Amino acid sequence: MLELKHAMRPEILAEERARQNFVAGLRSFVLNDLADDMRLAYDNRVKPEFERQQGRAPETGPEVHRAMRGDPMFSLYSALRVNAQRMVWDSVASVVERERPRLTEIAASVKTNGSLRIDPSLPVPRNVTAIDVHLMPGSYSREDGPDDLTQGAIYDQGLPVFSFGLMGENLDDIGLSLKHGGALEKFEQGHDRAFWLAPRPADTKTYLGAL
Repeated sequence: MLELKHAMRPEILAEERARQNFVAGLRSFVLNDLADDMRLAYDNRVKPEFERQQGRAPETGPEVHRAMRGDPMFSLYSALRVNAQRMVWDSVASVVERERPRLTEIAASVKTNGSLRIDPSLPVPRNVTAIDVHLMPGSYSREDGPDDLTQGAIYDQGLPVFSFGLMGENLDDIGLSLKHGGALEKFEQGHDRAFWLAPRPADTKTYLGAL
């Protein structure tokens, strides 16, 4: 798995790196190998049984989901995927906790071209505070004190494990792919500012058709 290259990366011990590599490998196995097994379960068991009972094939995603929930392969896949995702953050949280004093010092010494101050009375939306987004403990909004960088550091270090290294050493693979592939420029050329500001149709099919 690639190691981040920026100055705010924590120093990772060999045992910690081995743990993160294992979790990244587990997620890759779940999202690739077990996903293929899910398709086989659907084709060989779930879909035929649905057709036998209903006289037709499933027509919507929710129908497929409800039918799949009774299959043991779905239970295995779901359990491993949820726990592997929790293990992502477990594998990096202790690293960030150990490195937090050093990272805080580095952050305080960084020279920037400006600053951003957020109104402390700004309410964080409940859909961020009420759940752990991506199962990351504390979500994006947890703060244990002034200038606390813990959540950002956990997310920054956890993303390479989460994506099993596919985001690149600076976590910029998506942006670079869009830039160098010309996709971003082509997309922007086809849609002016008015498009982005226009209300979206409530009907998803109509909206996607407009694209």
